[in-house]
Amino acid sequence: MCSKKLASIILCGPLEVDKITARLAGVVVSEMGLSEFVEKMLAYFGEGSRPSVWALSEWITIYQDELWEAQYENGDGDDVNLPLRLSDAPDFLPTEMAPDRFLSSHWSVPSITTLGALAHWLEIPVEHLDWFCGQMRPAEIGSKLSHYHVVKIPKKNGTSRILEIPKSTLKQAQRYVLDGILAHIPIHDCSHGFQRGRSIVSYVQPHVDQEVIVKFDLSDYFLTADRTRVRSLFHLAGYPPHISKYLAHLCTHGFIDQNHKLGGSWKYEQAHLPQGSPSSPAIADRLLFMLDVRLTGLAEKLEMNYTRYADDMAFSSSTRLKHSKIDGLKRMVNLIADEEGWSLNDDKTRVMKRGQRQRLAGLVVNSKANVARSEFDLLKAIIYRVRKNGLAAENRQNHPHFLEYLRGRVSFIMMVNPQRGEKLSRMLEGLDVD
Repeated sequence: MCSKKLASIILCGPLEVDKITARLAGVVVSEMGLSEFVEKMLAYFGEGSRPSVWALSEWITIYQDELWEAQYENGDGDDVNLPLRLSDAPDFLPTEMAPDRFLSSHWSVPSITTLGALAHWLEIPVEHLDWFCGQMRPAEIGSKLSHYHVVKIPKKNGTSRILEIPKSTLKQAQRYVLDGILAHIPIHDCSHGFQRGRSIVSYVQPHVDQEVIVKFDLSDYFLTADRTRVRSLFHLAGYPPHISKYLAHLCTHGFIDQNHKLGGSWKYEQAHLPQGSPSSPAIADRLLFMLDVRLTGLAEKLEMNYTRYADDMAFSSSTRLKHSKIDGLKRMVNLIADEEGWSLNDDKTRVMKRGQRQRLAGLVVNSKANVARSEFDLLKAIIYRVRKNGLAAENRQNHPHFLEYLRGRVSFIMMVNPQRGEKLSRMLEGLDVD
C-alpha cells in the first residue's frame, strides 16, 4: 500500500467526512475501517484544515503500522480493522479546488485543477509545461536549458548579490502568478513591502519619535524560502497537490556553478525563491505570515510597535526600556524566527535610542521620517556638477543609465520629503540625455 497515493487521493478534494469517504471507497479493496480511519485523520489534523501530502502520508503510515501491530498482538483479525489497501482500480480521480474553509475559502484565486488548464492559464504550450515548471534538474549557469540569467552584482560594502533574472517567457508566466494568484492571497497588516499603498514611509511611520528602536534582519531571506514552502502556500490556497507542485517549480530556481564562476554559490543549488523574479517578493511576504502573527503578538504583550518591510523587522517603544527587556526581546525574536524556520542576521541587529540617530530603511526617524541631510546635500552637489560639466563627466561609477538613476533617487526623496524632492527635480529639468 502506498501511503503517498492515498494521501494524494484524500487531498484531491474537500476535506469533509462524506466526500473523503466517497473518494476512498472507489479505490480501496475493502471499506472495513474506512469511517474510523477518516474520523481519526480529521480529528488529528483538524476538520477543514489541509495538511501537506508529506505530513498526511507520514500519518497514514504510522496509522497503518499501529493497526498491523494491534492485529498481531490480538492474534485475531476479526477484532481489528484491517489497514487500507489500494485496489487494482485506477488511482486517478478528478481533482477539485479545495481551500481551507477556515482560512482560504474566501481567496479569489482562479480554479486550476488540471495540467492542461494550468498550461492554458499560463499561456504556455502543454508540451512545454514540464520544461518550464516540471521536475527539471538544476541547470549549469549559462546553459541554454536554463530559464535564468544569473549575474553577480557587487555591493558598496565589498560583498556581492547574486541575481537570478528569468528569461522573457518564464518572467511573463511568473507575472501571471503574481497578478492572478498571489494578489488574492492576503498578507499580514504589519507588512509594508511590495504592495500598493504601502512603502518604506508607512513602514517607518509607527517608529517615528520613539524612545528606542530595535531593528532585526532576516538572513538569506529568499534562499530560506525553499520549494517545499512555496508548494505549501499554493496548496493552502486550495490547489491540488500536482498543481501546487508545478506552480512551486515555476516560481523557484536552483542552479549549478561547476566552474565556480560566482564563488560560494553552492547554497543556490537547492531550489529557492530567485532574487530577480517578479513573483519572489510577494511569495516570501506571504510565507512570513505566521512569523508576523507571532511577532505582532510579542510586540503587543511588550507594549511596543512592530512592522516589517521585506526582511527588515522593526520594534519600537515610546518609553525607555531596561537592558534586560531589550535582551529579552532579542532572545524571543530569535527563538520565534528559529521556530518558524527562519534565522536572523545578528550582525545587522541594531538598538537605537533617542539620543542617537535612529535610522530605518535609509530614513532618519528621530522626529519625523526624512532623508539624512548629508544624503540630500550629496545628491544636490552631484546634480549641480552634472548641470555644469555634463552627465558623462560626472558618471564616475560608469552607470549605464545615469540620468534614470538620478531621477530615481530624486523620486525617492520626493516620496519622503516633497519639498526637498521638488527642489532637486527642478535642478534636473533640461538635462540632456546625452
